[in-house]
Amino acid sequence: MKFMGLIEQLFAQYGYWVLLIGLPLDAIALPIPPGNTTMTYTGFLAYKGVLNWFLAMVAAWVGSILGMTITYWIGYRLGTPLIERYGKLLFLKPAHLEKSRGYYAKYGNKLLLFSYFIPGI
Repeated sequence: MKFMGLIEQLFAQYGYWVLLIGLPLDAIALPIPPGNTTMTYTGFLAYKGVLNWFLAMVAAWVGSILGMTITYWIGYRLGTPLIERYGKLLFLKPAHLEKSRGYYAKYGNKLLLFSYFIPGI
């Protein structure tokens, strides 16, 4: 129950800013309250009339798009050099990287769509 108390306090103090700032941080995989729990509570607050449902949806949409864009940019700019340099520490071989590139070249759009919903990908 301690976790929900934190989310309640954040919404009480910052309202829609929790969605605009919290969801991008969640997408970047920082150790903050997970987006799903935050969104569930947002729905509850909208149902109770504490938050306007339309503004909550807009804030969540903008926050999610912002988080995905930042995450994509970080991966695009820093991903390959970091994997090439430190991949061996994570047991990633150059063959794994080439195999991933091949899958992306062949199935890129579908992989991006579905991998977003798989934890850890």
